[in-house]
Amino acid sequence: MDTVFTSRNKIRLILLALVMAILVGLGAIVLHDLFDFLWEDILHTVPALQRSGIVLVSGLLSALGWYFLQRQGRRLIPLKKQISPQSEIEEYPPFWRQLGHLFLQVITVGMGAPVGKEVAPRELGSLFSTHLVRKIPLDSDQRSVLVASSAAAGLAAIYQIPFASLIFVFEVLGIPLTAINVVVAFITTYGATAIAHLRISDAPLYHVNPQPVTWVTFVVTVILTFATIPVARLFSRISKHASQNRTKDSRILWQLPLVFVLLAVQSYRFPELLGNGAPLVQAGFDSLSLPDALVLFTCKYAIVLLCLRFGSYGGTMTPSISLGVAFGEVVCLVAALFGFNDPSQIYLAVAACSFLGITMNAPLTAGMIVYSFIGFPKTYLFPVLLSIGLLLLIKCRRDASKDTESETFIPLPDGSQLHYQIVGEGETLVFLHGNNGNYHYFSKQIPYFSQKYQLVLFDSRGHGQSTNEKAVNSFDLMADDIAYALKELGIDKAIFIGYSDGANLALTIALKYSDLVTGLVLNAGNIRLYGEKWYAGLSTHVLYRVMKRLLPYFPQLENYMINMRLMMEDMPIHLNDLARVTVPSLVLIGGWDLISYEHSLEIANHLGNGHLVSVPFRLHNMAYLSPKRFNKEVNHFLTQLEENKNA
Repeated sequence: MDTVFTSRNKIRLILLALVMAILVGLGAIVLHDLFDFLWEDILHTVPALQRSGIVLVSGLLSALGWYFLQRQGRRLIPLKKQISPQSEIEEYPPFWRQLGHLFLQVITVGMGAPVGKEVAPRELGSLFSTHLVRKIPLDSDQRSVLVASSAAAGLAAIYQIPFASLIFVFEVLGIPLTAINVVVAFITTYGATAIAHLRISDAPLYHVNPQPVTWVTFVVTVILTFATIPVARLFSRISKHASQNRTKDSRILWQLPLVFVLLAVQSYRFPELLGNGAPLVQAGFDSLSLPDALVLFTCKYAIVLLCLRFGSYGGTMTPSISLGVAFGEVVCLVAALFGFNDPSQIYLAVAACSFLGITMNAPLTAGMIVYSFIGFPKTYLFPVLLSIGLLLLIKCRRDASKDTESETFIPLPDGSQLHYQIVGEGETLVFLHGNNGNYHYFSKQIPYFSQKYQLVLFDSRGHGQSTNEKAVNSFDLMADDIAYALKELGIDKAIFIGYSDGANLALTIALKYSDLVTGLVLNAGNIRLYGEKWYAGLSTHVLYRVMKRLLPYFPQLENYMINMRLMMEDMPIHLNDLARVTVPSLVLIGGWDLISYEHSLEIANHLGNGHLVSVPFRLHNMAYLSPKRFNKEVNHFLTQLEENKNA
């Protein structure tokens, strides 16, 4: 159920956000100075043997500290449990225990522990917020927004990355993208950053040189992104397993120090292994030899996982960036052995972004973090954006494929198979997904609408698990498929809900098979290329051109490209044709959509019975990122249809 934000609620939440911005900003300064006090000495002024001794002390301190914090079954509450608590201890974590836990993280990383320190400022923000609101009447949604925003504020303040942290609130922590939530997150992240900036510099952490970009750069970017994915995914899976099975009992007293003995030995020759990964990143950008790059990548990969498994706490964000840079260095140096000597720094940025995007499962956040850390020149921008775009596509497909419903297919006349699912009972709603997606995109609509309606969800021809026996695809062909399938299912009337290319497909069905359609919801569709905002069209064309060059080497991309061509040309529908669509039609877009407001209004005005709703602060994939608001708008439209029918 949607939270009702009255004016009083909003004012209270904004005031709390301001208080949290100040508290978290000041707390970040304390953590930053503590880390710098420890880290600067160990990295720059301490002899190698003494440095190894400090690492051993860090291991003993880690083992003793986390043993006493967790003895007798005491729990340390992770951030996501604090955002969505299921018990009183998760809602109000023990203050001093959690505070000791996060300070221990910063101290041990400052003394050489190879994990990230970024979890500590996030947990500081969440800890402050959970106790601040203890006596303040907030419902669960309002509390979750404040706790998540405060956690992100800690990340923003200590690294001076407010925009990346703002995205983090919604992409990683899963807070719904609404206007009030954006305001609260903005105030906390940018406010805490401003307070901490009194002490913490916002200069890039690493230094790179401008490098030229050619078409070869984009081809290598695609190859490197796909090469990084399995390596990063393996690291992510093992690190999650290690964290879930972390040693917490008395065995930590010997297991964790033993891991730090190994780290101390390795760091005698390779001090870049110490800390959260910053020395390794800069060493990579400064250039490494192939043997050194291989050793550093392998040892850092292993030692982080061993620390997490045998009792240490900390993040994997900054280690992931360092692993991405080291892996990119290895790939570039191996390629150089075969005569490929393209400048490598730009590829190290791409590899860092790809590795972090996979481990965080958040490509947008990862891209902005890497950009903020490196502050790379403008020439780096498009290759990195290409990598982010590829990761987003892969993420959407993987998220959608998690649904475990049984597979059902309808054989089509040409031998193709159309994959579909039917859920619920009542009037029929047909859901049509976007380009190169599948019906699982609507996974957050299924439980909401299936209580009242029969939902029919299709994978369009050549998409998802549906096959395509033809060498081409078109909206006309897909419209014929849907009409044929509905006839086979005994469905003669339906309301069609389409997203992006699915909206274009719904329009095509309404024009070709008007008797089938009783209503339309067209979310972010466009029948003309000029309807896309310039950067959306540009990224589509760049990706298509890169894929075209890769096709001879990766024939499995052919079906993907066949579908992409649907986005490369105007639809064979004239605006004046839309007047023939007389059923009630909702044209729905987000204020931050890839489709322009003007083109959406143009479609709504030319439809025989259409109207436009533009939802502020929502992105192109509103149904997935802002399901509550999407469901609310669609449900309002369906309710009006029902009322008009019964009038």
